[in-house]
Amino acid sequence: MSDSLKKLLTEFKYLEQNSANIKNDSIFLAYPGESNDGRNYIPEAINNGAGAIIYDPLGFEWDKKWKLPNMPIKNLKENISSIASEFYNNPSKKINLIGITGTNGKTSTAFWLTQCLENLERKANIISTIGYGSINQLKPSINTTPDGVKIQSIINDFLLEDVQDVCLEVSSHGIDQGRVTGLDFNVRLFTNLSRDHLDYHDSIESYAEIKKNFLLDAKKGNLVINIDDPLGKKIFQESKLNKSKKISFGIENLATLQAKNLTLEKYKTKFDLIYRRKIYKLEVAVQGVYNIYNILAVIGSLVSLGYQIENIRPILKILDSVPGRSEEVKTEIDKCPKVIIDYAHTPDALKNILNSLEKLPYKNLNIVFGCGGNRDRGKRKEMALIANQFADYVIVTSDNPRNEEPMQIIDDICLNLEVPYLAIENREIAIKEVLKKANVNDLILIAGKGHETYQEINGVKKDFSDKLIAKKYLNKYFGVKN
Repeated sequence: MSDSLKKLLTEFKYLEQNSANIKNDSIFLAYPGESNDGRNYIPEAINNGAGAIIYDPLGFEWDKKWKLPNMPIKNLKENISSIASEFYNNPSKKINLIGITGTNGKTSTAFWLTQCLENLERKANIISTIGYGSINQLKPSINTTPDGVKIQSIINDFLLEDVQDVCLEVSSHGIDQGRVTGLDFNVRLFTNLSRDHLDYHDSIESYAEIKKNFLLDAKKGNLVINIDDPLGKKIFQESKLNKSKKISFGIENLATLQAKNLTLEKYKTKFDLIYRRKIYKLEVAVQGVYNIYNILAVIGSLVSLGYQIENIRPILKILDSVPGRSEEVKTEIDKCPKVIIDYAHTPDALKNILNSLEKLPYKNLNIVFGCGGNRDRGKRKEMALIANQFADYVIVTSDNPRNEEPMQIIDDICLNLEVPYLAIENREIAIKEVLKKANVNDLILIAGKGHETYQEINGVKKDFSDKLIAKKYLNKYFGVKN
């Protein structure tokens, strides 16, 4: 980074990428984005009081009538995070930063790891799909991994609050768009890889390569890797970090941390943890084999940070459920169907949650789900085939159709369903219908949106919560009748 850029960054109070947020004493960062070119908003930023402009010069000419300090930076988009890190005086170097990447399990792992650190008397915060901040007082997130300026700003604010540890979900988009390049990670963690985001990435191979590059980029700190996953095994073998800095985990394969003899119970799981040739009897307040992988990831991260298994073991018994992840809709009704909401929006995630629910006692397993619009269409068939394996009855509905025709998405799914089903475009009516038809001994999974409190239709986000809608119709059909 040039001395002139460093000097410019010290002369202003705010750093912004959105011209609408510009105020006096701000630097505006202007570059071409996916849907808009930020350089077109330079006049608005100036009118709003911008004190300087940093812009990408490719295919762009600075207008000489703009009389304010400016600096052209080639490939600005890829350098945003590093610029923001310099602006905020490198906050990630002053905190324990754990970066969690993978297709599924990022949110649960980040949430439980944050909770464990708090129970180990650390001040820990999270930056995640479900929000950022303290897990007891989350602020809403726009993206899984915030933009390069926002993420540095958040970590800087955490430092001012004396936060010691930050658990950050690292998405493939965040890696590919350079949002995390200016961050100093103490731990990089890999959960798993399966089909997702193929609307963005050219192929599963390029998607995997982005994850791999992030994990192999670690020149210091620690790696925590699921080696039951083929990509994880390859990354673990190829990493040039010292062996003492690499922790593997798994169930099927011999690993640094290996879970064996799993006993899956209604609200907990017991297993033997093998670590350094010693067996530890563990009990965790989670269900499902897929969640044991998440727990192993948590334990691996804590071990890499210097904690002992004996200190970790008791806090695993008191973990809270993760918002929108295998979350039971609680009511005060004595007899009603069990309703579970889950964020499962990939084939692998849907299969995992259904495998877990299959262990519970129920008469019928009914599923309400859809698929996101303007996203990988190939997932639709796969998720229908998975529903065929587990469901007694399915209602296919809208998820976040975005700018795609909702019934086209629904038809793509229904073409591959073999179990009894209904197609209902309106998601609230779909939830109402599944509960209207349900028996008290049925189990209902409402999948795809989990913690989300909106539904995106034609580019507009409208208030919508699967949890609140499910409660509404549970009370209507199973509550006390006057």
